[in-house]
Amino acid sequence: SAQGVLVHTEDQMNRGRTVSGSHIGVEAYSSIEPVYTYDTLLRTRYLLPEDIPAEQSVPFYPRVKRMRDGRTVMFWQGGQHSSRIYCARTADLRNWDERVRLFGPEQKMVAGKKTWIRYMTADAVVLGSGEIVMAASFRSDRYAEGLGCGIVIRRSRYNGDWWDRPRVIYEGPNWEPYLIELPDGRLQCYFTDADPATKNSGTSMIESFDGGFTWSSRKRVCRQFKYYDRQQKIFTDQM
Repeated sequence: SAQGVLVHTEDQMNRGRTVSGSHIGVEAYSSIEPVYTYDTLLRTRYLLPEDIPAEQSVPFYPRVKRMRDGRTVMFWQGGQHSSRIYCARTADLRNWDERVRLFGPEQKMVAGKKTWIRYMTADAVVLGSGEIVMAASFRSDRYAEGLGCGIVIRRSRYNGDWWDRPRVIYEGPNWEPYLIELPDGRLQCYFTDADPATKNSGTSMIESFDGGFTWSSRKRVCRQFKYYDRQQKIFTDQM
């Protein structure tokens, strides 16, 4: 509904003698998921500060990871086009530590002009060593020109007690980086590789052989022809 989300448990649905459509008329706003427990609702006033701009006042894009010490860390951003990324930890998925801001907002010089940098779509991986490496996409207001955008990482060696300084590992238009550690120790970062000027996109990857300290150049993983636009091939395959 316009005022919130209504959750029906399985035993509350279709209780008559014949199977009925319990969501007829609202199919576009309904889904069925196996929710076996519904324990904790993290409210916006906990997830985001009160003085955040209106466009960023709703939490988006949560990602949850289990740390080496058994606790859980969650990452999220403020708004769909965020400037801020936060994280918080919990031992029982009910009681959460105070949130920590990992990115933004900040201004930087891009092509000789000062511009705000937005950070969004954070993901993380817990390495075999127990270290956490998290990645986020960043962009300036000159993203359409392919300027001031890329992927940045931060690392925590102590289960999120503190994080090292941000470090850019890729420069270029992108969104939704995804990190994975392979059995041989390689660390890979997949991302949607885009060209805003032509609306081309595809999936590319960079990889690290030293735990995320140095990274390879971009390797295209997949992209398929979609259509022609003014005699130019347009590709897709992303996220």
